[in-house]
Amino acid sequence: MDIKPDGYVELQDSPQIEVKEFLENVIKDFDKRVETISVNSVITSMLVSKSSKFLLVGTRKGLVQVYKLNSKENYPFQGHVGKINCLCNLSDSMVASGGEDNKIILWNFETRRRVKIIAADDKVFAIAADEDKKIVISGGGAVRIWSSETGELVKEIKDHKGHIKGISFAKKGDIFVTAASDNKIFIYSANSPYDKVSEIVQDSSLGSFAYCPSNELNNREEKPILASTGEDRIIRLWNLSDGSHNRLEKMKSSIIAICNIENSNYMATACEEDGIGMLYIWDSNTGNCETYLKLNSVPKVLCSSSDGKYIYSGSIDKTIERIRLVEDPKRKDGIVTHDDTINGLLITPDNSSIFTIGEDNSLKMHSLQSNITIELRRYEGRPKCIAINKLGTLMAVGNEYSTIKIWNTQTQKEVRSLAMHHWAVTSVDFSRDNTKLASVANDATKSEGELLIWDLASFTPIKYATSTKEIRCVSFANSNFVVQATADTLHVVSCTAAEHKELKGFTQNISHLVLSHNQKLLISLGGNGMIDIWDLEFFTLIASLTALEETQEIGEMGNQMIAGLRDSIRPKQKRNIQRVPLLVSGCLTDSDEYLIVGTRYEELQFWSMRDKAMLGTVKLGTAIKHVALDPISEYIYVTSENQVISLKNPATTKGNDVSVFGPNIYSVFYVAFFKRVWSGDFQGSYPTHLNDWIILPWCVNIMHLFAYIVDIQLVNLSFKGKCKFLTTTSGISPLSIALETQNKELVDLIIKKIAKIIPRDSFVLTRLENDLPSLNELSTPSLSNLYKYAFLRSKQPGLKYFGILKSDESHVYPSVSYNIDCNNFLDKTNAKKSEEFLIYRVSSFRVNLTMGNVEGIRFLSSLIACTDPSVFEAPIIHTYIITKWQQIQSLMLGHATLYLIFLMILIYYTLIAADKSTETWSLILLGLINTVFLLIEGIEMSMGFQHFINDMWNWSDLARIFLVFIYLIEAPLWGGEFSRILLALILVFSFQRGLGFFRVFKQTRYMISMISEIVSDMVPFGIVLLFSILAFTFMFIVLSGISEAKGFEESLMNSYLLVFNAFNTDGYSDIEWISFYVATIVNPLMMFNLLVAIMGDTYERVNDEMVVADIQAMVSMIIEYETMVFWRRNSGQRMYLQLCTNVDQDEFALDLGLEKKVQTFIKELTSVNTKLTSINESSKTTQDLLGKKIADISNEGVETLSGIEIEIKSFKEKFADKLKALEEKVKNK
Repeated sequence: MDIKPDGYVELQDSPQIEVKEFLENVIKDFDKRVETISVNSVITSMLVSKSSKFLLVGTRKGLVQVYKLNSKENYPFQGHVGKINCLCNLSDSMVASGGEDNKIILWNFETRRRVKIIAADDKVFAIAADEDKKIVISGGGAVRIWSSETGELVKEIKDHKGHIKGISFAKKGDIFVTAASDNKIFIYSANSPYDKVSEIVQDSSLGSFAYCPSNELNNREEKPILASTGEDRIIRLWNLSDGSHNRLEKMKSSIIAICNIENSNYMATACEEDGIGMLYIWDSNTGNCETYLKLNSVPKVLCSSSDGKYIYSGSIDKTIERIRLVEDPKRKDGIVTHDDTINGLLITPDNSSIFTIGEDNSLKMHSLQSNITIELRRYEGRPKCIAINKLGTLMAVGNEYSTIKIWNTQTQKEVRSLAMHHWAVTSVDFSRDNTKLASVANDATKSEGELLIWDLASFTPIKYATSTKEIRCVSFANSNFVVQATADTLHVVSCTAAEHKELKGFTQNISHLVLSHNQKLLISLGGNGMIDIWDLEFFTLIASLTALEETQEIGEMGNQMIAGLRDSIRPKQKRNIQRVPLLVSGCLTDSDEYLIVGTRYEELQFWSMRDKAMLGTVKLGTAIKHVALDPISEYIYVTSENQVISLKNPATTKGNDVSVFGPNIYSVFYVAFFKRVWSGDFQGSYPTHLNDWIILPWCVNIMHLFAYIVDIQLVNLSFKGKCKFLTTTSGISPLSIALETQNKELVDLIIKKIAKIIPRDSFVLTRLENDLPSLNELSTPSLSNLYKYAFLRSKQPGLKYFGILKSDESHVYPSVSYNIDCNNFLDKTNAKKSEEFLIYRVSSFRVNLTMGNVEGIRFLSSLIACTDPSVFEAPIIHTYIITKWQQIQSLMLGHATLYLIFLMILIYYTLIAADKSTETWSLILLGLINTVFLLIEGIEMSMGFQHFINDMWNWSDLARIFLVFIYLIEAPLWGGEFSRILLALILVFSFQRGLGFFRVFKQTRYMISMISEIVSDMVPFGIVLLFSILAFTFMFIVLSGISEAKGFEESLMNSYLLVFNAFNTDGYSDIEWISFYVATIVNPLMMFNLLVAIMGDTYERVNDEMVVADIQAMVSMIIEYETMVFWRRNSGQRMYLQLCTNVDQDEFALDLGLEKKVQTFIKELTSVNTKLTSINESSKTTQDLLGKKIADISNEGVETLSGIEIEIKSFKEKFADKLKALEEKVKNK
């Protein structure tokens, strides 16, 4: 793969060839899953030990052959005489066998000794044992229960009327089941006195059976399911609780063997079909056949390992096929353990050691080579964070006592202690150039934080900054900038200057920052399940990903408006979204191809960074806190509470090995399905869960396979089953494969399905960017639908739907981000204009707008080849072309100006200087300008010869250029008549080419297109007319011999002039008059009327396709001028097109009346709410003033009344005194 600077991936090999290699490696993986073991005798029974480390095989010769798995060691047990019919596990190291010699022998296969021999009364056909109950149950002519300790018979049961065919313990040892040739199944209690609980009668001759407990993996109550086979070739699933059963599909041949796949809901059956051994795997819960495999030989007995990872098929040809069913995660628990929760985890850059810190105050180192863990230090305060530099020489440990301990990892000693923080240090990070260290500390009581940047040469701080919010984590963006994260915001801080920038994305409760290995991307993970991807060159949000279910994603615009209405009239409330994964940590693979994210919900998520899609999850069964990746040994390390767990990384493999990544561990279903489809041995539908499987590290799924075999029905089924549309690591999508097959029906189906996906997967079209030119050239019927949905209105939350645009016209803004920043469109300084209702659009795929870029020219050229006119009416194509047109306008005007100068000099030379030998300067200027035009034509031709020769204007240019050069050589030397003819031709071609520059203007572009089309349509007519003129010419030559001889030239001239009603009939004979009448009817009347009709049809056609023709003419001119900018062919990068316009100018909107009214209503309601709030505050102020005045008046009234009361009291006292004095005077008198 050749990755260009702009991100364009050019496929070096054919998509068919590359995908074929990928698929062949998958088939090889299936072959690697099957291992053959040879046995010396005929196999009669088979068993895997409880530890899954030993395989025990009973043979016809009475031997029990023991094979130590994963090694070549094997040894025999000799004890029976004759065929061994059955085997069962008694304990981890003991096994019981029963044979034709009426014996039951207990063996210890680890010590290689017989423990006990039990003599049965007849042949032993079936056997089962329970270690806890210490019993062995055998079946022959009767069911006998034996003590495994003493070998004594505990009980004999003779309920069956035939010989016993099978015995199995069920429901976790509470019951056991027996089956016999009398077609009856009896269920007994496994506890003394072993009474019969119930019975089942099968309506067909009973074959083999197996107990298949359902739902055990889901930790739900076990549903006791018994699977039995019959001579009618039907599998019956019996529910032992109520005796009901479910019949599965009838097999093609008799079922030879059946077994339960331990630790799962699956069972396996074996049969022979047309001499080929077949293995079928069934879901005992649903009764569905999950897959089937062709075996190398016909099977006789089946068994599975106790861990459910392998199936063993013993065949009649003395071989055993061991089939691996699962992907081995190679999980190891407890690699490092602490006494308390682990607070930090890292792997050294050379992948030699793991360092961990914990709440137990310890710092530990685990060597990955020697597998030894040592405790380096136990601090007084708890270490909170840990980081290591790129060289792996220095390690920083921050603790709760506001200090940072610097360690030398080579000497494993502490070399520095940095104590400048005021609070507990919670996050540290080294710069990639190993010169700086960033650390943050937080005050838990006040939710405040501080940032320190240290110079590692002197271990002194060079930058100190504080924050009013808690700083969650810190990461270097590059050697000059640090990114610190608060709860929902990223802060970009300069290491030396005061520069500071806030980045607001969609991640909330930010918990972790991940820097890409190429230092171009920064990824923030949050507790709300969102992942923001930032471009570190522009500090722009590229994309926001979510792990929410589809029903929880952002809703329709109407729902957003209702939410906006609610938020405008009442305070915003926190919205609880259920089942949101809490993202806590993450890391990128070494190639930055995959992102691995750990969650609190006990799973690892795997994301494709190329496709911006989650590929799947790995359930770990324990909460995850930290994730680290070891790319060399291909292991992932996670912390869970107090231990470190390692497991194989499915995204990295060695060589051509594959990793099958899917919804459960039974990857054989997927690989076997691949092989069947590949070999053509598949028809019909398939289990829907296969849509969720992916082959890593190439990122291939079944949709790639279906496209490769050109199976339209299966591709359709994969889309219906919601199979992810992905690209491989080489950039190959299923559409890339379909395009190479040139199967229009398949390509059209994929386009239809993708168009439906766009509304729910915004990035699906970015996976088609490399295929778009080929799509345009193929021009399938649904292509216009794809482009129709490629420029939808943005439903991004938080957009401002009312504002003032920076320009009066629609504004297109190219951005590396899919998310829209309103500040790029809105004018916040202009307060005079009234706000308008705005519409936002964003393209679903990226385009390279750099002038002269080869990728852009390739896309434009494909549009010229597109035969679907409705494509040019698509909003995205229209906007793209208009944007490119605006880019080249200055170049077009410059070219037109230069041509106008050339034309003016040519006219001057023709009128004034042609006959003057002194006026040579005009010829020199014509030669220089003509040389420039020749260079331009050469550049255009080098960019695409086919496109160049298809443009008639280029032919006109070449003719004029070469005529000018010939004239410049011929005129000064010889001159004369030939020079005048050359000059005349130069003038004709120059003025004809000058018409082409009228295409620059919209008003005349239509006319030029009309003229071009008419000339093109007239070519066939001209040939017919010429043929007619020649016919009458020769007729007149022949007829003129009767009257007077006329030459060819004169006759041709007369015949030609007759077309234009210019003729001379003097001296015509009778026969010439008859010929003349015929000629006037054919040429002037019929031919010219035909010409008028042709021109009328051309006019109607061009007029009907005026918009399309106009855009096509623009595209042709854009290509012409972009090829001139040859020095920028590999520059620029792909960007999204963002558009903002008011609703009246949005020519792509269909019906926005209701939405505009709702948005206007929201705005008015918000305005009214603001005014009511203002009035309420004003009323409250007025009320306070009025209350104060009333209080003052009341106080004044009280004081006045008090004065009046005092005066009245004084008056009363005075009046009483005067009355008393008057009474005394009356009394004295």
